[in-house]
Amino acid sequence: MSGSHTDSSQNFRSNYYHKLGSTSAVDEKKNLKKLLSATPLDLKKLRQYCQYLHLPSEFRCELWKILLEISPIYQLTVKYVAEQRLEHFQKLEHVVKLLRLSSMDNATDSLNIYVAMYLIENRVFSFNSESLFTHDEAKIFYDVITAVHRMDFIPCDTYWLSRNFTDLIRQRVQPDISSLVDRACLQLDYEDGKLCEHLMKVGAYHNIPYSKWFSNCFADVLPETTFVRVWDKVMSGSTMVLVYIAVFTIIINRRPILVMKTTSKILEIFTQIKTDTADEIVRRGIELWQRNGGKLTPSNMRASPAVGTDRSPTPTLFYSLNA
Repeated sequence: MSGSHTDSSQNFRSNYYHKLGSTSAVDEKKNLKKLLSATPLDLKKLRQYCQYLHLPSEFRCELWKILLEISPIYQLTVKYVAEQRLEHFQKLEHVVKLLRLSSMDNATDSLNIYVAMYLIENRVFSFNSESLFTHDEAKIFYDVITAVHRMDFIPCDTYWLSRNFTDLIRQRVQPDISSLVDRACLQLDYEDGKLCEHLMKVGAYHNIPYSKWFSNCFADVLPETTFVRVWDKVMSGSTMVLVYIAVFTIIINRRPILVMKTTSKILEIFTQIKTDTADEIVRRGIELWQRNGGKLTPSNMRASPAVGTDRSPTPTLFYSLNA
C-alpha cells in the first residue's frame, strides 16, 4: 500500500512538473525564480506552485508576503510599499511604548507588544494588560506570532506576516471550523476505523482538539520546520489540507494511542510530537490531500473578504496590494 501511495504522489508531482516544463528540484527553483521576477506577478501560478510543489525555505518570507498581500504584484512599487509597511509598524509600536504597556527587554514582552499592536488595529484593545489575551483575536494572533517569531525574520516582517495570516485564519478557516472538524472525523474513520472505535471507547473521540489545531494551523502542535509546509498550502488557498494533517497527527501515533485507556494520556501525546514524527505527519498528510484531488475548501465554504483589508483606525497607513 505504501508503495502505491509513493508512486501516486510521484505521478502527481510529475504531472505538475510537466505542466511547468520542469523535471527536477533544480527546475522547480528556476521556475519559482522566474515566477517571482515577473511583472505583474501571477498570483494564480504562485498559489499553484505552493499547492503542488515544495517551497524552498529561502523564498518563503518573500512568497508569504506576496500571498498575504503584504508585498505588491508590481516590482516598481515593492520598495515604496515596504517603506509604508515599516512606517505603519513603527507608528503602532511607538504608540504601545508610549502607553508603557510593556518593554522590549525579552522575547515575551516583545510578543506582548505585537499583540497590543494587533488589538489596536482591530479596535478591541484594552488598557488592562491582564485582559490582552481574553479576546479570540489575541489568542490566535499570539499563537501565530510566537511561531513566526522563531523564524528570525526582521521585526516588521514578523508583525505583518503574523497579522495578515491571522486575518486569513479568521476569515477563511474559523467560519468553517465545524465543517473541517466533521470532515476530519469522517476521514479518520475511513482511514482507520479500529482506531476510531478505540478513541470512542475510552471517551477521547470527541475531545480531540481539532478546533484548536485548525485555529492556529498547527502552530503550537508541530515543530517550525514542518508546520511551515502546512502554512504554505493554507496561504495559497487550501484549508482542506488541515483535515489531512489532523488525521495523520492521530494515525501516526496509532500504536501508543491503542494501549492508552484515558483521554488525558491520549491528548498528552499530541503535545510531545518530535520533529521526525512531524515530518512524517506532514508528508503523508499532504500526499493524501493531493491524491484526493488537492481540494482547497469544504464544499460549503463561503466567500470571504480579502486578507489584509483596511482597518479604519489607520486607513492612511495601510496600502492594498492591488492599489
